[in-house]
Amino acid sequence: MSDHSPLSPRQPHAVEVTIEKAILLSRWVQLPLFLGLIPAMLVLDYVFFEELWHGMTDLHSVAGGAPMLILGLLDLVMVANLVVMVAISGYENFVSPIEAASRGGLPGWIGRTGAGTLKVKLSASVVGISLIKLLHTFLLMQPGEESKVWLMVVVHMVFVVSTLLIAVLDKYLMTHGHSGE
Repeated sequence: MSDHSPLSPRQPHAVEVTIEKAILLSRWVQLPLFLGLIPAMLVLDYVFFEELWHGMTDLHSVAGGAPMLILGLLDLVMVANLVVMVAISGYENFVSPIEAASRGGLPGWIGRTGAGTLKVKLSASVVGISLIKLLHTFLLMQPGEESKVWLMVVVHMVFVVSTLLIAVLDKYLMTHGHSGE
């Protein structure tokens, strides 16, 4: 057999090794994006407390009153949860493992959320955010806005069906040994 037989291991060429190392190192280019999500969370914190303060000091000016204020705050919290999931899981799946996860005291999903599970969690978060927006719009609906609500229902259902399909596909791939992790 020759050295280039499919059955014998071949030595990679130096150029190939360099290219592969460069591709692997390129994952660190995402680091500024994940770090940029930290100030983005601070913006969400600011908006959350601004809305809370506004609602508490002048609840009567909030359209729909306390229920709408609470839905708005829940929406901000769910967006923040989405940002945290993307930042932590994205960094861990695509850049580097988080060593602090092995020391305990952190949420149980850190260190165990693969790309497939992350897609399901992110999709479910989008469904939750969509549901809050839909409920908010429905409760504040004015006469003549029915078509807007129906359009939002259709978009929400697309999110729901997409999330279910992603979850079923992820479960199928995990069951059949193709986790994609």
